[in-house]
Amino acid sequence: MNERVREILERLNPWWRAPEARVTGLKPFRRHEFSRIGERIQRFGEPRLRAVFLEGLRQVGKTTLAKQVLDELLREGLGGSQVALALAEDHRLTGTLTLQDVLEAWTPFLDPTRPALLVLDEVHRLKDDSGSGDMNWARQVKSLVERCDAGEFQVRILATGSAAGVIRDGAGILVGRQDVVHLEPLSLEEFVDLRGHPKEELQGELDAYLSVGGFPEIALTTSIPESLERIRQATRSALAADVPEVRAPDAIQQLFSILMDQSGEELNEKKLASAIGVQVDSVRRWMQKMEEVHLVHRVQRWNTSELREIRGRPKVFGTAAGIVAGFGRTADPLGDPRLVGRLVEAAVLGHLRPFAQFRHARVRCGQKKSPRGQTLGEVDFVMDRPGELLLIEVTSGTANLEDKCAFVAAECKSLASRRRDDSVRGAVVYRGSVRIDGEVSCLPLHAFLLRLSRPERLETLASLVEGDERQEQ
Repeated sequence: MNERVREILERLNPWWRAPEARVTGLKPFRRHEFSRIGERIQRFGEPRLRAVFLEGLRQVGKTTLAKQVLDELLREGLGGSQVALALAEDHRLTGTLTLQDVLEAWTPFLDPTRPALLVLDEVHRLKDDSGSGDMNWARQVKSLVERCDAGEFQVRILATGSAAGVIRDGAGILVGRQDVVHLEPLSLEEFVDLRGHPKEELQGELDAYLSVGGFPEIALTTSIPESLERIRQATRSALAADVPEVRAPDAIQQLFSILMDQSGEELNEKKLASAIGVQVDSVRRWMQKMEEVHLVHRVQRWNTSELREIRGRPKVFGTAAGIVAGFGRTADPLGDPRLVGRLVEAAVLGHLRPFAQFRHARVRCGQKKSPRGQTLGEVDFVMDRPGELLLIEVTSGTANLEDKCAFVAAECKSLASRRRDDSVRGAVVYRGSVRIDGEVSCLPLHAFLLRLSRPERLETLASLVEGDERQEQ
C-alpha cells in the first residue's frame, strides 16, 4: 500500500493511536434516521446483517450522519481500535483508495475477535483494484463480508453513496446481507429543529424552508440569495460529477434548469430535446441519471387501469423545494406566485415519499379527463395502497378553497361509488394559517408537513389528514 495513503487514513482515524479521540466538528443536531441506522449497525449479534448502505442526494447529511454513528459507538466504549473511517471522495484519496488499503492500515490496531465498524463514505468511488468494471467496489465489499463470515473479522459496514442506482445495484450483490436506507432532504420538523427557532416563529420557518430548505449546511445560512447561490453551485457540481457527458455538459445543465422551471409539469421528452438541441435518447438517458442521483422525481399518473398509468406521461418535480427555488430566476422565491406553487408541491411530495416507502404505499399524480381527452380538473397527488385511497389537492394560498374542497369531495364520492367502498378520502393542503372547514379535510401546509415529518408515527393514509392539526403547532 502507498505510504501516503496509510498516513492519510491514520490522520482520519486518530482514535487508532489515541483511544480518547473523537470525531470533531459535529453539531448536536441529528437527522431522524440516526436512530434507525444506529439500531441496525449495532446488531452485532446478527451475523446475516453485515452492511448498511445509506444513499441519497448530495449534501443532505449522509457523511455527517455516518460520522455521528461512528462517534456514538466511540462514546459508548466500543474502542478506538474497533472503528475506521474512510472517505473515498477525499481529494487526497480520490481514484487511489481501495478497500484493501483501508484494511491494511486498520488491521495493526484492530482486534479481529471483537465487534467493529467500518464507515465507507461514497463507497462507489473506491478505486477499481482489478479492472473488473463499475461494480468492482461492491465486489470489494462482498469480499470483506465473506472474510467476516469465515471468522477473520467481526466488522459491520456503514457505506454511503449519492448514486442511488449504483448503490442499490451494488448492494444487490450482498442480497440478504445488507440493508439500504434512503436519506431524504430535511423535513420541515428537522429544518426547524436544526435552526433552533421557537415554535411561535413556525410560519416564518415555513417560508424559509420553502425558499432554501432541505440541506443541513445551507439551512443555517441567514442570507436567502447566498443560500440559493450555494444550492445552485452544489447542484451543478452534482450534475458534473454524477451525470457525466463530456460532449454536452452545457446541455445537461440547461435541461436541468428547464426541468426546475417547469417542476410539477408533464414530462415531454421530445419538446425538451428540441429546446436544447439534442436527441430524445440523450434526454431520456440524462433524466434517468438525474433521477438515480435524486435531483428529480418522476411521478406517474394515477389511474384505475394500470396500463393507462404506464402509458400516461409522468410529471417531474425537483427533489427539494430549495433546489426548485435555486433555479427559479429570482432572488425572492416567495415573491413569485407561480414559483411558490411549485415550491409548495415539491415540499409536499418530499414529505409524502418517505411515508409511502415506510408504509408500502404509492404516490401518483391525479387527473380527470373527458372521453375526448380534455383535461377537466386535477388533483395534485393520489396515494394508494391496498384498501385505501387518498386524494390530495395542494394550493399555495387560501383563494377559492371552498371550490377546491368541493371538487375533491366530488372526486372522492365518484371514486367511492365506482370502487363500491368508503375507503376513499380527500384533503386540501393550503399555505396559510387560518383554520378552514370544508367538505373534506383542510390542513395548513405547516401542519401537514410536520405531521409527515415522522412517517413511522402514521399507520394509515387516513392518519395523514385526519385529527386536530393543532397538535402539530
